[in-house]
Amino acid sequence: MRSLVSPLAVPPQGPRGAPGLNTGFGQITYTDRTIGAEDTFDPNVRQRLMFAPSGLTTQNLLLDPFKNHNFFVDNVLRARAMGDVYDMTVNLGVRSMQSGGKVRVDIDSGSTLGPLQTSTASLFEGATVVERVTLNFSIQVLSTFLANGALFYLTADRPLQVVSETLFLRPTSIQP
Repeated sequence: MRSLVSPLAVPPQGPRGAPGLNTGFGQITYTDRTIGAEDTFDPNVRQRLMFAPSGLTTQNLLLDPFKNHNFFVDNVLRARAMGDVYDMTVNLGVRSMQSGGKVRVDIDSGSTLGPLQTSTASLFEGATVVERVTLNFSIQVLSTFLANGALFYLTADRPLQVVSETLFLRPTSIQP
């Protein structure tokens, strides 16, 4: 004998919050979809990941106290204040000239201890097929980052072309 299954009861939702109430700090996105000479990477060579100023589009949805802060100036990530924490996603469209391989992105502030963070992704598509590589970072602002800013570097183990770059930045904590 089969038993009847009754649908799950969904509790009613509570009232909406006050309009205009935000608990986060917003986000900002920098995107470059132009291809230039700087977007070609030789294998096993650490090279700056550059966003072309002429092709850079920005979607700024930052809230106070970040609202008027420019995070990305001349391909350098600029911190607002010591102790802030930023969650970032680097989203790349890449075309490897050989199938397989790996790509690594470093965020480097010039510290004697090396990069602030490094993230690696494997490539799966065949040669010359564009594929998406998404790398996540969470960075706390310390003295070297505040003083120097931070640069993005890419290293691949195959010849590679970057066809689009996006930096999606979400401030997650603040300090005075």
